[in-house]
Amino acid sequence: MSIGRTFFSAALLPEGVLNPATGQFSVVPGKRNNPRSAAAAVSLLAGRAMIVGGHHCSHRCRESFTDPTNTVDFFDPKSGTFTPAVTMLTPRDFFITALLKSGKMLIPSGRVIVPTGIGIAILETAEIYTP
Repeated sequence: MSIGRTFFSAALLPEGVLNPATGQFSVVPGKRNNPRSAAAAVSLLAGRAMIVGGHHCSHRCRESFTDPTNTVDFFDPKSGTFTPAVTMLTPRDFFITALLKSGKMLIPSGRVIVPTGIGIAILETAEIYTP
């Protein structure tokens, strides 16, 4: 099982890829489909990475801090490209992911905006996502 952690990033800055052999990061030339922060990412069995949820950030991430997204993107480190995928059922941020032996991803808990729009709540649900 592979565990993905929530990551925090400057959502409008370019992504970097770590080369484990050199310990150096290089900038990814491709453009993200869904700029985000407080998302989760996990390495998939085929070498790609899956980036899910988080805050949608169009200009300044702090302005949409409580606006979770349900978007999913795959990142291919060989080509440096991001590909949008089928969205999750529930927008969520601040969560972890787990890649199961079957290749499916477990996406539990996270936060969501309360329907009244006056706050946030912790989700008591999980999704199984098939990449």
